[in-house]
Amino acid sequence: MSALSQIIQENLHFLLSEVETQLQQAAEFFRNPSPKHLATLESRRGYVSNLRMRIQRETIRLLSRSRKPVQQEVRMRAVDNLAQALELLTDSARGCLSEFARHADDDLPQPPKRKQFRRMLKRITLALELVEPGLFDADANAAVRLKQRSDRLQLTCDNLQAELIEKPPSEKRTALLPTLFACYSLRQMALSLEQMAEAILAANLGQAINLSNLAHIRQAAAELKRPLKKLDVSTLAETRSGSTIAGIRKNSSSRYLAIYKEGDPGKLDEEVQGVESWHEIYPGLAPRILAHSEKDGSASMLIEHLPGQTFESLLFADDGALLEQASRQLMRTLRSIWRETRNRKAEPAQFMRQLDKRLPSILSVHPEFDRPQLQICGETLPALQTLVDDTAEVEARCKPPFSVYIHGDFNVDNIIYDPSEKRIFFIDLHRSRYLDYCQDISVLMVSIYRLKILERDRRRRLMAVARTIYMACRRFAKQEKDDSFDLRLAIGLARSFITSTRFIFDKALAGRMYMRALYLMEQISAVKPGQEDRYKLPLKELFLE
Repeated sequence: MSALSQIIQENLHFLLSEVETQLQQAAEFFRNPSPKHLATLESRRGYVSNLRMRIQRETIRLLSRSRKPVQQEVRMRAVDNLAQALELLTDSARGCLSEFARHADDDLPQPPKRKQFRRMLKRITLALELVEPGLFDADANAAVRLKQRSDRLQLTCDNLQAELIEKPPSEKRTALLPTLFACYSLRQMALSLEQMAEAILAANLGQAINLSNLAHIRQAAAELKRPLKKLDVSTLAETRSGSTIAGIRKNSSSRYLAIYKEGDPGKLDEEVQGVESWHEIYPGLAPRILAHSEKDGSASMLIEHLPGQTFESLLFADDGALLEQASRQLMRTLRSIWRETRNRKAEPAQFMRQLDKRLPSILSVHPEFDRPQLQICGETLPALQTLVDDTAEVEARCKPPFSVYIHGDFNVDNIIYDPSEKRIFFIDLHRSRYLDYCQDISVLMVSIYRLKILERDRRRRLMAVARTIYMACRRFAKQEKDDSFDLRLAIGLARSFITSTRFIFDKALAGRMYMRALYLMEQISAVKPGQEDRYKLPLKELFLE
């Protein structure tokens, strides 16, 4: 981590000092209750606010000049969050005293409770001593200790509150409410300490880290044989399933040492199994797993960083020759995989069953897609659900002649091309299994279509890539005597066109995809028994814009 500016360091030091002074005033109130203590806190309210604003202005200034905007944004936001947590801590202290100030002196809690409050304020003050070494010395252990103290303080507050509710004090009942409010305020102060701990880690690593998952990051650092303080962790993606994907590299380096992934244990277990299965079935295609661990309901894995670019980035770039080279290599790789893993046992994709399961989430995003039966100029247009059911009947009649080992989530961002070695790699392999290869092809073609590339010539190039992929796959199908390929691919495309709209809020693009799905299902549902092999995919109508 690069050193924080002198302005941030100085103002944060003064802010911590001011917060400690105000906490001492709050503790003194519980030793010798007097309105003057609250008055002192109120009079110094602007001190904390001004110091916090100076830190915020400096973080904005530094961010505007940064050459690494993403990573610097995380760090500056973390510093700002730390300053805000310190301000909230003093707000809670004032709120606690204000509640007592509303009551007469003889309604204050008796000395035993006041002594407990003083001790907790003292513990909070001592915990603040961990902030500067944690932030300025990049000491992750200081952040962990701060979180541990926060947890213990929260437990103390919860126990005291439970005791007060179960056994109200013998003093006047009017003192119970402010005493309970004091417990609440102290618990909020303890939560502020937890926020500070997470802010310290984020500022040091350049990546928002949940403290409960710090053990995973430490293990990753150990696997890479690097001290944690000499590593940068930067977010690369956050998946729809809730996983976080980050790159780990040495400070000031542009080359990633490894990829760190954190998320649900079940999903990561599936990915580990998927990667291992690819190593066994088709070696050299999937990344190596460097480490995998589970702890406290979460899991992480450290994955080899693969060289090259994603197919998605190639589609966005303007290098047509490199895109053509990558497309040819992708098709060579796919044909090799399919022939290598060809299995006589048919495994239908059940596209319409997949669509049926996702319809509720699709319609929650695009309720206008729930088309009822319509009559237009004497013609009957079936309802959406009717089309799905009719297409499912046709699908049941055209089972694939064989199965192959598929990726299972074959989007353009899960394919990597290394031009120096002319190699294809696959990532995000948690859905890999034996299935109809039309599953992967349909997902890939629609993932190309849905890219938000709107400039006319680049959009045409995009559609040309999708058509080229189809033609290459069609040649493979003919060689393998797969006569129902076009019909099964059409069913897969219909499924992918409409299910992908749940991630698209551009109404125009989502509408075009929806209409293509309806067009395909209307065609497919009209295919009569025995005519399945004669169906031809309307490629130009689907992928020509």
